[in-house]
Amino acid sequence: MLKKRGQIGIEVVVYTLIGLAILAVVLATVTPKIKEYSDRAVIKQTEESLNSIDEIISAVQLASGNQREANFRIRKGEVIINPQEDTIKFTLKNSNLKYSQPGIAFLSGNLNILTENVAEGYDITLLLNYTNSVNITVDDAESNNIQLTSSPNLYNVLIKYSGGSDRKVDIKQI
Repeated sequence: MLKKRGQIGIEVVVYTLIGLAILAVVLATVTPKIKEYSDRAVIKQTEESLNSIDEIISAVQLASGNQREANFRIRKGEVIINPQEDTIKFTLKNSNLKYSQPGIAFLSGNLNILTENVAEGYDITLLLNYTNSVNITVDDAESNNIQLTSSPNLYNVLIKYSGGSDRKVDIKQI
């Protein structure tokens, strides 16, 4: 009778360990895919947000003094509005997602997309470049950058066209 109880106890322990090992293997396999799908959703959402900002910048240029508000959320990564380079750039670092061919930039509308290999995965950059079309300023200055990082809250920016020969578009975080 004691042998049978001991054997049952050992079987329970062995089956529990086998179950935990299988669970660990499944989690190790599935977790990177979940992160990859999550990063793909972040990139798609950010692509839509940047295209919306691009449309607003185009729309305000119809007349001097036009202004519009843009609202968007950054779940991962960061957006930098750089008036010195007249660019709006989103970067997602150390992603599991190979969004495009590494090292080769391509255009999707006005959006320049680049994936780069890094040690832990891929860095993905989405870039709106206005160097040859408008003069981006931040709070009416060329020297200020706006750096927006991941947040559960919406970011609000005001985009205003001042016109003139330099085609100035001012962006303010509100």
